[in-house]
Amino acid sequence: MPARASRWGHHGPTVFVAIIGTMAALAVLPVSYPPAGKPLISIAFIALMLMNYGEMRKHDRGLCEQCMSEFPLNPSQDAERHARRLATVHVMAEKRAAAYYLMAILVACLLPIFAPDPLRMPAMVLWLASLASLVYIVQSGQVHRRLQPWCPQCGHQGGEEHEEAPEPMPMGGLSR
Repeated sequence: MPARASRWGHHGPTVFVAIIGTMAALAVLPVSYPPAGKPLISIAFIALMLMNYGEMRKHDRGLCEQCMSEFPLNPSQDAERHARRLATVHVMAEKRAAAYYLMAILVACLLPIFAPDPLRMPAMVLWLASLASLVYIVQSGQVHRRLQPWCPQCGHQGGEEHEEAPEPMPMGGLSR
């Protein structure tokens, strides 16, 4: 019997987007931190993101009644409408593309910290754009999980078209 998915894991992508949004708001808005408060808050956000990721992975392996109740009524049409998001997930499934993307995100996260004063604002804009792309990828993964059987890149695992298996050869075809 499959394990039940957690509520936190079900709402994990939303929690992830909220964490990213809060991080962006705290970085852009003038906030006064207590001494050593900013690094502690950053570490807390990283820890929360890692825990959230673990709950999302647990959710993906379990059976979620809420996901089943939210299943789309016309998934084939939804798959066509979300074709870009589905394709994005498949690009990120390639190890090399994912590694390059994560390196780019890491660089974008470090740019505002190490940028000289005249370049700090462009570095911050680049960082915010990288966070927005990360949100898009997380939401694309959520859409893909819901529409995977109708995803054109995954094949027609639940769609209308099925590839026929080859007919077995009669035993007489193997003899000389």
